[in-house]
Amino acid sequence: MISISGSKVPSMASKNNVREAIVSYAIEKALIEYGNSALEEVYYKLYQEYALYFVDCYHNPEILRRALLETFGDSYIKIVELVKTHLGEYAMQEHIRKFLKTLE
Repeated sequence: MISISGSKVPSMASKNNVREAIVSYAIEKALIEYGNSALEEVYYKLYQEYALYFVDCYHNPEILRRALLETFGDSYIKIVELVKTHLGEYAMQEHIRKFLKTLE
């Protein structure tokens, strides 16, 4: 938090941390909803091939897209739709909209 005229204003870093957490949660929830082993498959692919975790996907949507496409083929778009659903109102925020556009 940054203090401006006695008011606490969230710093850009803390806003990014919140966005990372929200996006990570939505990805994990979507993969669980999609199918039995989807979460584990994507988790291991991201970690083994790219040294990334779900929380890193907010800043690396192209890698998440590639991992989903390689794992699920054209069905990956169903997972993207589930991610959008789980993001709810957050999907309308500019930074998260950019993330989703890259993911599509």
